[in-house]
Amino acid sequence: MPVGDAVIPLFSLIILGFVAGKVGWIDGLGLKALVAFIFNVAMPALLFRLVVVSDVAGLVDLRFILCHFSALLAAALIGALLGRVLLRQDAPSLVIQGFGSSFPNSVLLGIPLMIALYGERGALPVTMIFAFNVALYSLVTVLLEVTGKGKGGLQPLAIAGTTLRAITGNPLILAAIFGVVVGALGFSLAPVLDKTLGFIGQAGPPTALFALGASLGVREVAFDMRGPLGAAGLMTFTKLAVHPLLAWVLAVPVLGLDPFLAATAVIMAALPVGANVYIFAQHYDVAVPEASSAILISTGISMISIPVLLLFII
Repeated sequence: MPVGDAVIPLFSLIILGFVAGKVGWIDGLGLKALVAFIFNVAMPALLFRLVVVSDVAGLVDLRFILCHFSALLAAALIGALLGRVLLRQDAPSLVIQGFGSSFPNSVLLGIPLMIALYGERGALPVTMIFAFNVALYSLVTVLLEVTGKGKGGLQPLAIAGTTLRAITGNPLILAAIFGVVVGALGFSLAPVLDKTLGFIGQAGPPTALFALGASLGVREVAFDMRGPLGAAGLMTFTKLAVHPLLAWVLAVPVLGLDPFLAATAVIMAALPVGANVYIFAQHYDVAVPEASSAILISTGISMISIPVLLLFII
């Protein structure tokens, strides 16, 4: 499939969502309900069905996991280092700077993009990445607590409990886990259940893209050349340029992944800044304008950078 045929409909939905948010066709409450449907209903149905009917074991490659997390952590460190050297950011802001420089928008954009490029098979490695990423949120929490922006100091048991609840209470992760269990036990989906889950799951990717655009349209973004815009620009550069380059080096010449997994690693690294960066920034009141601006800027630029990248790796 030509790259344009795969990505133009995807980014068109993002633009449509952005316009809808800007002109008021959908407001904050409507967006919240839409996102709840995506995360709690549509995407879990999609992922559960895909995991059950697919050969998950055949896609589990420890080198792929190593590639993803090595590139992610390296990009985070580089982003934080650049923030310190070029912008003189304080420690809590450096945590958000590193977080935004490395964590991709894997659910709202990654899954729809991979399905558009590779069919249903494309969603499986993204699911693995997302499941492991949730565990890393605890690291961000610890770093923000240690650097002085926590609410009550560093409490290891509380952090562990929060992380456990984030994993066990996440419908996407639970859907993937249950799918693995059902598949491992040798059960198959009844035709009517398979068709129902497929029907519900089909709504997930397009709705996620629309919601991504709407979230950018609804969100108030502050542009300030002396502060947020400089940090957001640096975050965007590291996320869209440095991160995918690191992933390619690790995936191809270093680890020699097969073409599908190598392309997946690079595409995931090339995704724009994920929404969770803004959530953490807002929760801890650290670099909120910077995170918000970086999401908008990186998503906009990715509409050009991702298609260009795909021309070289697909």
